[in-house]
Amino acid sequence: MQLKTLLKSATDTLHTTSPTPQLDAEILLAHALKKPRTFLLTSPFYLLEDSVQQYFLNLIEKRRVGQPVAYLTGSQPFWSFDLTVSEDTLIPRPETEHLIELALERLDKTADCRVVDLGTGSGAIGLAIAKERPNCQVFATDISEAALKIAALNAKQLDIKNIEFYQGDWYHALPTQSYDLIVSNPPYIAAQEISLLSTEVHFEPAVALFSEKNGLKDISIILKQAPLYLNPNGYVLVEHGFSQGKLVQSLFKTAGFKEIFTEQDYGQHERVTGGRF
Repeated sequence: MQLKTLLKSATDTLHTTSPTPQLDAEILLAHALKKPRTFLLTSPFYLLEDSVQQYFLNLIEKRRVGQPVAYLTGSQPFWSFDLTVSEDTLIPRPETEHLIELALERLDKTADCRVVDLGTGSGAIGLAIAKERPNCQVFATDISEAALKIAALNAKQLDIKNIEFYQGDWYHALPTQSYDLIVSNPPYIAAQEISLLSTEVHFEPAVALFSEKNGLKDISIILKQAPLYLNPNGYVLVEHGFSQGKLVQSLFKTAGFKEIFTEQDYGQHERVTGGRF
């Protein structure tokens, strides 16, 4: 079948289930062909081999039932690079890039520093900070061994060497208790909100999404224990749900933080709260 015909058919198939059917079809077809998306524009009459066509159609069917494109291709653009992802890791979102920007604002461009990324998943936050601040040493933890294997793979592929990975529950895996900045995108969705989520979110690891106590249990743990690990005047920055800003600020105050602030993401939703201890 010709490329343009197959692409049109796939787009029509995804039209009722995906908000971006043509984009999804193009990304998946380029992935199946192992070619850039520009090839789709320059070679509309290209004839696909039967095996490639069948592989592509299988991808389209998986996408039709809700599987995220990033899991189907094994890759997700984030910050200034492409990250390998799997069903063992959360798919990095654009909103999280603002957390990185806020972290970089609090890290000197030349001075040595020690940064913790709690619940690193694919390594997205820690790797971005490590890349932008090569003078800093980043310590990234995750409870999932499978997720850490993906994070370590990303560090190797991106040739980022100033980051170390440790398996364990939040701070328990850290080798020392002396850090200048702690960042985290922890689970913050309440269990009762599961019915409000899009279909594709259900394919992501629940341990990285849901938290007890109305989504605030893990954030509370991070903030209560943070003073044990922070250097004087150290910062904590956490990502949270768009309706949790005031509640998270209260948790910061209870834990003894000052200079507490909440920042909106690019969609004007409250997304990151931070403070200095």
